[in-house]
Amino acid sequence: MNSCAASVMTCWRSAPSARAMAYRAAAVWIEQSLACLAEAVERMPEERFLAEHQAAHDAPRSPSGDMVATVLEREWWRRWPEGRDE
Repeated sequence: MNSCAASVMTCWRSAPSARAMAYRAAAVWIEQSLACLAEAVERMPEERFLAEHQAAHDAPRSPSGDMVATVLEREWWRRWPEGRDE
């Protein structure tokens, strides 16, 4: 482990309030992202929604992008299990 990573790990272990702030910031970001996404999805015609959804699955992937997509998709279905309003 390099010195930068070691100092981050030390900070992470010794600063629970910093962790709590990071989690809180992530939760706020997820909330805001889902609100924007939900509004946009509800306004889309069905054909466009399906095309956009498929394009998102077909796009080149990265580990960080997959992580974000997984969180958003999990939270979306947790909040709106019935899917899109018709």
